Amino acid sequence: MTSPIEIARVLGEISVVNFLCYLYTPSTGSDINDAENQIVVKNDARDVHIPCSINTEGQPQSDLGLYLCPTMAQCRSDRDRFIIARIEKRTVFNYYPEEYKLTLNGTLIVRKISSKYDGMVVWCIGQIRYQGTRENTTLIQIARERPKIRITSPQPFLVVEGMNLHLDCEATGFPSPRVIWFRLPGMQMLQNRTNDEATSLERKNITKDDEGVYICTAKNPLGNDSYEVQVTVIGEFFKIL
Repeated sequence: MTSPIEIARVLGEISVVNFLCYLYTPSTGSDINDAENQIVVKNDARDVHIPCSINTEGQPQSDLGLYLCPTMAQCRSDRDRFIIARIEKRTVFNYYPEEYKLTLNGTLIVRKISSKYDGMVVWCIGQIRYQGTRENTTLIQIARERPKIRITSPQPFLVVEGMNLHLDCEATGFPSPRVIWFRLPGMQMLQNRTNDEATSLERKNITKDDEGVYICTAKNPLGNDSYEVQVTVIGEFFKIL
């Protein structure tokens, strides 16, 4: 079996995010507070950076207001109540410096995440030269469940030489984990195909060279899980029998 340290090392190398938090754009049609972006963080995480990603189309941004609200509806109906920081004439005003810090480039730094932030919306409004006002919203969510893999392919897995190899790997967790197939030795990352139910590995016209250990890994901000499948390639003469 591959050691957890080796799997964790490779996951760290290929990941485009760290274990603390990651930012992503929700799928079209998401109605979670109408936020354009979501950031998923660990509870008790410190110094979490939330960028204000306003599209300025290359024009300079002068002033910026930053708000933290329970919902977007409350942001829009009573925004002065929820303001936490602003930038005016390149001067930053942080109203609650013990909890937040707004940098001059528009990034909000939350000193420490707690349960009160779960579901909150960060709303930033910028004044752009020649374009007027632009805005951006980010929903904060706290990670709740470590990844857990449910493998649907048998172990060990037998495949006849010349046939196709198909392995499925399902994983649960919140947020939804990133699932990747690897092959030993060397933890070579393989091309995966993902649908709503599972992440599949497919290889066509299998030969003896494809025999070996295949590893499914799943990762989210709370950790990772893995499962190994031993693939054995059977000679073509078995098909005649």
